[in-house]
Amino acid sequence: HDRKMRSTLKPKTGTLRTKDGKTGRPPPLSLTEATKALAKLWLQKGRQSLKGRLQAKAKDLYEEIDRAVAKMPEKDDWFYTSELRLAGENLANVGRSLREERKNKQAQADGKARKMQDDVQNYRDKKEAEMATELAEFEKHEHVERAKLERELEKRKIDVMAHKATRQQEFD
Repeated sequence: HDRKMRSTLKPKTGTLRTKDGKTGRPPPLSLTEATKALAKLWLQKGRQSLKGRLQAKAKDLYEEIDRAVAKMPEKDDWFYTSELRLAGENLANVGRSLREERKNKQAQADGKARKMQDDVQNYRDKKEAEMATELAEFEKHEHVERAKLERELEKRKIDVMAHKATRQQEFD
């Protein structure tokens, strides 16, 4: 009796269960398209957030290097040594060139992304126009065919009525 009661109370799906009774593995996870889209959105936003934080950290480092190099004038080489000052200036120059390179790469990537979006929009517009044209042609064809069928139906009705009238005359 206890087993029968448990089996009737057992949920039909295994989504809440941690292990499958037969294999010992958790059941496969089934996701809807909406859940997948939401997960992709979260992943994309997480990547953007991480990228933004890394860029902010890099910007802070560049600014800190620039401030440190600015505090090392050539007249203070007796304290900082010219080697350290030149290394700092070199590092600041490398930082500036990296910033410029990143800006250029970002501008190129933005341009490519914009071009791809424009291409997709143009393709979508073209396909929608083609679909509208095909739909109009189909509706026109349907209208012509419907009119033709209605004429045939009327002709057939007239024929049936005429046949009925001739048959009725024969029997009268």
